[in-house]
Amino acid sequence: MPYIIANGLQRICFVKTLLISLLRFQGRKKNKKKVTIILSLNPTTLQMRTMEKVKKMRWSCALIWILIALLTTPLFANTQTIRAIWVDSPPVIDGALTDTVWQQAEVAANFFRAKEGTTYPAELNTEVMVLYDEEMLYIGVRCEEPDMKSLRETMTRRDSFVWQNDCIEVMLDTYHDQRNCYIFAINTLGTQADERVGNESVFDMSWDAKWEAKVKKNPNDWTAEFAIPFREVRFDRRNTTWGVNFWRVRPINGQSHSWAKTAFFSRVSEFGDLTGLNLEKIKTEQKVGILPYGSYRAITNRSNDLAGGVDLMLPISTHLTSNVTLNPDFSQLESDPTQINISSDRELFLPERRPFFKEGLIYFSYHLIYSIPAAFKKLMWAQKRQAKSATPILRSSTPTAK
Repeated sequence: MPYIIANGLQRICFVKTLLISLLRFQGRKKNKKKVTIILSLNPTTLQMRTMEKVKKMRWSCALIWILIALLTTPLFANTQTIRAIWVDSPPVIDGALTDTVWQQAEVAANFFRAKEGTTYPAELNTEVMVLYDEEMLYIGVRCEEPDMKSLRETMTRRDSFVWQNDCIEVMLDTYHDQRNCYIFAINTLGTQADERVGNESVFDMSWDAKWEAKVKKNPNDWTAEFAIPFREVRFDRRNTTWGVNFWRVRPINGQSHSWAKTAFFSRVSEFGDLTGLNLEKIKTEQKVGILPYGSYRAITNRSNDLAGGVDLMLPISTHLTSNVTLNPDFSQLESDPTQINISSDRELFLPERRPFFKEGLIYFSYHLIYSIPAAFKKLMWAQKRQAKSATPILRSSTPTAK
């Protein structure tokens, strides 16, 4: 599977391999000593040697447990944690962070700078606070910026590439499955972007949610406030912990800052934890979505063309929705942008725009990386040789996909 395996799983596999190797080594050594003792030692010497072997085995077991403790402790020590605080009166979303309720929140700081697959402590301070009430999840961000004139910001439409500007991204793993998450981003001009990530590798920019965010610029920093409705994301009310990460982009020096100690923004398996959520108190509206369509075409010398259909979205719970479609044509829903193909051997690709078929698509999309091993080259060389010499191939290898 293409998405990157967490470092913790690699450590566990390494410990398992090391343990098996040591046990096999002890077994071989033990069997060898048994044969030597039976042939050349008297009972008294045999007893002394046996006690020495027991002591050595105890030291070996102690060494194995020390190695396991050293290699598995970072699995839990590296996890960042921030607690969400319940508020009765919500803050005003104006980007200023001047409401008194923000003083009750815990502060997530100590960001890391991600560079070339590794992490370093960030030079500039970034602070994040999390509040929530029965309807919204509120996130406040303060980004230190000594040179406010150097901000890179572009006035553009929603869901554009805001990560090419100075921006802050909030990533929520609502099921805490360490594979999928929602991303909410805003640049310093207030342009919003949202998307879903599946299996740490599939990105769905067509997903849209109704949420609010504002930005305010100050002489030495800029601040942002998010208000994300719980009804816009899916979650399990029984969970009290979500996965979370906060990602800041600073293009002036090509740096990206992450709250979780990860070098890749889509590595959900290395997110921190958002605790303190009492989701039983959350009120989510159960709205039924109806998307009907109809079309009519009158063509000369042909019968009139009349068509219609409907798409229904029936929410059952916070993590279960039923999607029903009848005659899903939806060709008039959104027109595809004009494309000019100047090559006769290349086909145009038009993305799927029908809501029924887009729902949950990221859970079935995987990026497969194919490679041609040396065995495939040997097979091709053998086939060419067979064609020249007309001799049969007695042994060959077949290519594999990784």
